Amino acid sequence: MDPIAQGRPWAGRLAGVVLIAAAVWQITPVKFLCLGHCRSPKTCFLRFGRSVARPVDAFYRGVAHGLYCLGSCWALMAVLVAVGTMNLGWMAALALLILLEKNAPRGERIAVAAAVALFTLGAVLVVHPSTLTALT
Repeated sequence: MDPIAQGRPWAGRLAGVVLIAAAVWQITPVKFLCLGHCRSPKTCFLRFGRSVARPVDAFYRGVAHGLYCLGSCWALMAVLVAVGTMNLGWMAALALLILLEKNAPRGERIAVAAAVALFTLGAVLVVHPSTLTALT
């Protein structure tokens, strides 16, 4: 049986620390840089102009763009692992958050609001780790 289902305190505290780390990442300049690139793939490709004329160059530009997108959401994926990888509710909530960050007109503000929620929930888990079993 997994430690989350057993309500082990260390699992709850670890999840809390991961949530707090994700909250901090959500408001870093690097996150916003990555999110900006991820939100606008056309800009990324237009900036390189003719350097994507060959398929191999386009592939590398696509990989570079994908890394920016990974940079904007890796911490949220870590949250998913920390709170229970197979939890459909968490998967749907984090997928919706990533979708809104990337596509909503004010995605950066959504990221900041998510940081507040993640930090609050993380602090609750650090202080009361048994809360994790209710969340998963």
